[in-house]
Amino acid sequence: MNVEWFVAHRLAWRSLGKRTISKPIVKIAIAAVSLGIVIMLVVVSSGMGFKQKVREKVLGYSGQIHITSFGSTQLSGSSPISIRQDFYTGRRVLPGVNHIQVYAEKAGIIRTATDFEGLVFKGVSWDYDWRFFRDYLVAGQIPRYAEKDFQDSVLISRCVARDLQLKPGDRFNMFFLRQRKPPQARAFVVGGIFDTGIPDFDQNVMIGDLNHLRRLNGWDSTQVGGFELLVNDFSKLKEIGERIYGMIDQKLNAIPITETHRDILDWLKLFDLNIAIILVIMLLVAVLNMITTLIIMIMERTQTIGLLKALGAGDWQIRKIFVYQALHLLFKGLLFGNAIGLGLLFLQKRFGIITLDPKSYYVSVAPVNIDWTWILSINISTIAVCFVMLLLPSYMICRIPPIRAIRFG
Repeated sequence: MNVEWFVAHRLAWRSLGKRTISKPIVKIAIAAVSLGIVIMLVVVSSGMGFKQKVREKVLGYSGQIHITSFGSTQLSGSSPISIRQDFYTGRRVLPGVNHIQVYAEKAGIIRTATDFEGLVFKGVSWDYDWRFFRDYLVAGQIPRYAEKDFQDSVLISRCVARDLQLKPGDRFNMFFLRQRKPPQARAFVVGGIFDTGIPDFDQNVMIGDLNHLRRLNGWDSTQVGGFELLVNDFSKLKEIGERIYGMIDQKLNAIPITETHRDILDWLKLFDLNIAIILVIMLLVAVLNMITTLIIMIMERTQTIGLLKALGAGDWQIRKIFVYQALHLLFKGLLFGNAIGLGLLFLQKRFGIITLDPKSYYVSVAPVNIDWTWILSINISTIAVCFVMLLLPSYMICRIPPIRAIRFG
């Protein structure tokens, strides 16, 4: 049996049971540790959940790497690329890429009987990955595009459908601008309505058949505007992009999404700094509370310290008793804090109690990501830092003479 731990355990329970000076201080210390753990768990889980959800949205509606020609523009749709590329036909495998899909874009204006709206028509083909839009489809259905046939069904966002008073099955005309020529008109039908919660995308993009853009631009069936690449590991995007750029034709450019959506991704990086600051502050509060509590317990138990020294206990043994006693209180605070914090997180994950403005935060419900690795790291770090810092005030015990300590009470 560990004698120091046994004595510390008894002293801790006696401090809570009797009316002593340290009793309210001990309760405050436990409450402070519990509150700190709750805040740390909520901040880390909500911050990581928010970053993950927004990143999934930003990466979901577009490929993580775009391969285009250097002269390509949305307005004119110029500089097409042949689909007869080694990386698309399968003769060459691009490192870190799990899917390749073709696309093209062209600016246009939707005109209805009552209103009009400027959008970018994003044309996709049979190889498009629809998993993202299936999750955010709110009405209608996902269209199916063939490699050669034309399909008039398109996807528009909820906000565009609301502004133009369109619903699934409605037909409308879209006019495409041309240089030095009158606009070209094309008739489409609303196949489905989506709502990603990303205003920059929802208010500006319509998804349709790539073959329409081929006809508008005068392209043949082997020409596209570019390629979207879906990568396996986003954390290695820069490395993958550089390798791909060195493998493709010199006339082509590989642009990672970190350049096209730099503002959103840089905004997400700020969460790491905010999370780190809050964790340090909460950990500092917990450490200071435990140090204060330990000092008060040592001062209150001065006579006990003298008695233990008179019985032959060494300074290090007595220091361990009080450090263990403080850790005993720390563990109670961790227990209560984890129970409350995880309870709140599971409630939010299950019922979505806290909501957000999607126009500002890109999500309508505050997301949480319960990562057990992070939770264990927070608890272990708190215990380790508090244990190391508690050794300093426990040094006071070495300076207490046994005879004076016995007379102190």
